[in-house]
Amino acid sequence: YFEEALALSAKYHRHDKHIKIQIENKKDYNEALDYIQTLKFDDALQAFRNYGKT
Repeated sequence: YFEEALALSAKYHRHDKHIKIQIENKKDYNEALDYIQTLKFDDALQAFRNYGKT
C-alpha cells in the first residue's frame, strides 16, 4: 500500500508523510531526495531538519 499512500500524500501536500514513507518504509533515499528537490525552500528545509541524519 505504500504506492497508494505516496500518491495521496503528494496529492494533498503532506510532504512530511511522503518523505517518511520513502525513507522509513521503502528505504528509498534517492526518491526522497528527488521529492525534496521539488518542494519550496521552507518545506525542503524542514525535511532536512527532520531526516538530515538518516
